[in-house]
Amino acid sequence: MGFTHYINRKESLPKDKFKLFSKDVRLLLSKSEVPFKYYSDTEEHEGFKATDEEINFNGVGEDGHENVYIVPNDPSFSFCKTARKPYDKYVVAVYILGNLHFIDDLQDGLDLVNELFNYNVKIEEGTDNFKITSQTPDVVTEEQFLKDIS
Repeated sequence: MGFTHYINRKESLPKDKFKLFSKDVRLLLSKSEVPFKYYSDTEEHEGFKATDEEINFNGVGEDGHENVYIVPNDPSFSFCKTARKPYDKYVVAVYILGNLHFIDDLQDGLDLVNELFNYNVKIEEGTDNFKITSQTPDVVTEEQFLKDIS
């Protein structure tokens, strides 16, 4: 059964922000209990690739489907079909991290966060700071939010 995640980008992503994004992706994926692989050209590699130039990963064997592939200089609509396999939650988490890092450069990401996790993420105007609250009156910390999505 198909299950697809989408990103719409307005423009090329700023390289300084992409560098910070890839650092957070490395941290997130390095803590995963799910094994990853990635492809470069026609070669398959173990693990994931999260560098200043690209994010690239997939599940392994029957637990894989399509690669997540994000580069800073490719403004376009992109997607990743995961078929809800074990690496799916990491695809969602990486897309959410992308939306937090590139709030002005990606579209519709906060709607996804709010819908999937019943959160209300607000970006403070004119800053990169964000405040996360639950749809209930309880305040959710950034630490709890990142724990919930991993």
